[in-house]
Amino acid sequence: MEAEQSVLDNQEINDKTEPRQDTMQQLLEQTREQLFYTRILTGAFFAMFLVVFISAVILVPKVCGALGQINNLTEAAGATLESANQALAEVSEMSTEITGVSTQLNEFITENAQTLSDAATDISEIDFEGLNQAIQDLQDAVGPFANLMNGFRR
Repeated sequence: MEAEQSVLDNQEINDKTEPRQDTMQQLLEQTREQLFYTRILTGAFFAMFLVVFISAVILVPKVCGALGQINNLTEAAGATLESANQALAEVSEMSTEITGVSTQLNEFITENAQTLSDAATDISEIDFEGLNQAIQDLQDAVGPFANLMNGFRR
């Protein structure tokens, strides 16, 4: 009887432990499946990290260089704008001076119009034919003396 009781006790223990083993087996399978998917996700995240890191390593120096060039261009444009502003100020000043000179020239012409008119009249009244004749007479009078002096030079 004791042997029967022992078999019955073992069978009861087996009946109680079988559901536990089945549950443990299911938990173990679920854990392995979760571990598999976790490894896949970890690999995917690592691959994405590598892509982002490599992109950053490649792009950051180029972006920094481009920003440096943009900064240099901005500074050059600022200097050019300042030069343009200075040139415009100088042109404005020159325009003012030209206007002043034009006004002074106009006043000069207005003040000296009569004198210029008289000078033009005097020039028009010059007897060029008489002047040419006087030059010719002077040349005729001095010519023989010049020839005599040239003879002593030789």
